[in-house]
Formats: sequence, structure tokens, C-alpha cells
Amino acid sequence: MEYGDDAKGINWHIGIPVVLWIGITGLGIIKVLLSNVSELEFIDVVTTIMNTFNSCTFSTFISVIVCMLHQYFTTVKEKREEVSGLVMRRIPAIIISTVTYGVVAIFDAAISHVIMAIIFLIITIAYVVCFFSLFLKRRI
Repeated sequence: MEYGDDAKGINWHIGIPVVLWIGITGLGIIKVLLSNVSELEFIDVVTTIMNTFNSCTFSTFISVIVCMLHQYFTTVKEKREEVSGLVMRRIPAIIISTVTYGVVAIFDAAISHVIMAIIFLIITIAYVVCFFSLFLKRRI
């Protein structure tokens, strides 16, 4: 995979997920707010917004990490980090945290309670922080 001269300053591994996440999350929350919110209690509205945020974030970042892992494992060793955008020495931690995040999402879908939505929200934020601070290769 070669980068053109115009793409040199842009880190697409960060830009695309962020734009995708903002768009999906924004549309999801707008959908919740335009639905029959007046019929629901305040806690139900807050839980629905948290669930929307959690599910949009989960679907966006899990799909991005899976695509990056696919690129990582299907590229020659010398170019894996450059092509996938993932830090090579953190691949085991990336896989473990992604599987853990998926298991928590399954529990959240099965339990569907305000406490679980809050727990999933905290884990979602932690996963996104890990994505930007630990998983991605830094360009210097």
C-alpha cells in the first residue's frame, strides 16, 4: 500500500473512524430524540441515549479494529505496522481487549438495564481511549 504525496499528512487510521463515529452516533441520538420521547420517563430517555452511544461506538470501533487486524495479519511482516496502523508489540492486548469488549456488549444486550448501560458506557470510553492512545501507531 503506497501513500500519495497529498495523503502524507493525513492519518486515515484516525480520521475515518472519528468521522464515521461522529456521524453514526449523531444520527443515532437524533433518532432517539425525534422518537416518542415524551411518552418515556427521564431515566428511560437517558438509558436509550446511552445505549445508542454505546452501540454506535461499539459497531464503529470493533469494525475498524477487525479491519486493521485483518490488514495486519495479511501483510508481510516488514510492513504490517505501516499498513495496518496498529502497534505491532500491542497486538495481543488489542485482541484481548477487543474480545473482552465484545463479551461486555453481549452482556449489555442480554441484561439491558440502566446499570449495565452505565458499565458498558465506562468500558466503551476506556476502549476508545485505548484505541487512540495505545493501539494506533504514531506518525512522527
